[in-house]
Amino acid sequence: MKLFATLTPNFVIRITNNDRLRELLDKETSTLDLIRQAYIGARYLPYDYSKNSVIATLRLVRVILNELGLL
Repeated sequence: MKLFATLTPNFVIRITNNDRLRELLDKETSTLDLIRQAYIGARYLPYDYSKNSVIATLRLVRVILNELGLL
């Protein structure tokens, strides 16, 4: 079983084993598509707040901003 991380609108990572989400993430996507998919997925998942998820989210946001040339 694979676990996948999604980014919620409140910048919190949620770990899930949702098969539909796995299909979306397995496809080659642009950074903006990944952000859109994470937002849509987060709308239907419960929120999970923890120190580790916040740290992981900050790292992910840095990578995304760097790819977009905003950092």
